[in-house]
Amino acid sequence: MPKGFWQLPFHPNSQEITSFVTTDTVYTSNRVSQGARDSATHFQNEMQRIHAKKLYLNLLVWIDDILVYAKDAHAFVEALRQFFQTCRLHRIKLGVGKSCLFQKEIRWCGRVFSGVGIRHDPARIEALQALPLPVTAADLQQFLCAAGWMRVTIMDFARTMGLLHDKLEAVLQVCGRTKKLAAGVTLEWGAAEQDEFDGAKQLLSSSQLLYFRKDTAVIAVFSDASDLGWGLVVTQVDCWDSSVALE
Repeated sequence: MPKGFWQLPFHPNSQEITSFVTTDTVYTSNRVSQGARDSATHFQNEMQRIHAKKLYLNLLVWIDDILVYAKDAHAFVEALRQFFQTCRLHRIKLGVGKSCLFQKEIRWCGRVFSGVGIRHDPARIEALQALPLPVTAADLQQFLCAAGWMRVTIMDFARTMGLLHDKLEAVLQVCGRTKKLAAGVTLEWGAAEQDEFDGAKQLLSSSQLLYFRKDTAVIAVFSDASDLGWGLVVTQVDCWDSSVALE
């Protein structure tokens, strides 16, 4: 969607909130302003309301990025037709230059979607692994937040990242929790801590493909816990045999 926020009208009762003054006059927007505190939430809610009938059936939406999908080409054409009808009804303009049609695999919102499942974008993983040793607490915070987005696809994530989280937490308790304050704190790294950071980056390459659920498969849940933490694995089995012991 080109200039997606500007495609949403601003209610007259709220327009004055984002007014700004220049030396010549006062400007008041009659469209939703990107960057306002709740504008992204409002945009997402509106897009979900508009596409509610198809949401999670053959359509996903994140702010102004929309993914239309189907099991085969014929179903995709029909899903696309209904999507265009909805956009026309609500006068939504689409960006042709950023659109891709009839793709069997596509990068969307930092993940790669295919007919098999969903995995994290390898280019994004490589970029994280190429990061140097964090210089400031803000650098470490940024790395942990970015890596945390992948936690559900990585085994033993919490234990591996635990020492880095503890190091960051110790700093934030002293300097404060805003990124601006954290950027002013220079970190000191010992040899063991550097190894922990390198190990954390290496762990990202073990991110797993999340397969789509099969209606004919049996869902199996395996859990475990200790004094240090807990873990959970959800998998599916095509040919379930209840007589086979679980090990």
